[in-house]
Amino acid sequence: MKIKFKLLFSNSVTPQRTNPGDSAFDLFACLNRNENIRYRERKTIPCGIAVDMPPGYGLFIVPRSGLSVKHGITVHNSPSLIDSNYHGEVRVIIHNDMPETFSVFPGARIAQCIVLPLPDVGWEEVDELPENHRESAYV
Repeated sequence: MKIKFKLLFSNSVTPQRTNPGDSAFDLFACLNRNENIRYRERKTIPCGIAVDMPPGYGLFIVPRSGLSVKHGITVHNSPSLIDSNYHGEVRVIIHNDMPETFSVFPGARIAQCIVLPLPDVGWEEVDELPENHRESAYV
């Protein structure tokens, strides 16, 4: 499968796998200068790309574990979802959960994206559901 995409700016970077066998593709900050994110602050960081996801697929954006462990940086609404009908710029909402200010520099790897199939699902209302061993579920 090939995902069609467009680089929107001269400093945009194509999503890429760091290592063979990686499940996710790194997303890169498309900035002209460093962007500082203070403690408990969140900022939207542009990636400088637009994608054309095929119908039946979604692009899920998730945090990079190294940034989370070392710097307390995460994707605020993780996982974020890019639907097949969205063709605007991919942007990542970054949240800083550490007391130190974190600086995002141009071209930094800020998140990962995963392409996943999404089944065509419908909802069917019924009068009864099958019993199971669980009494309740908290979400």
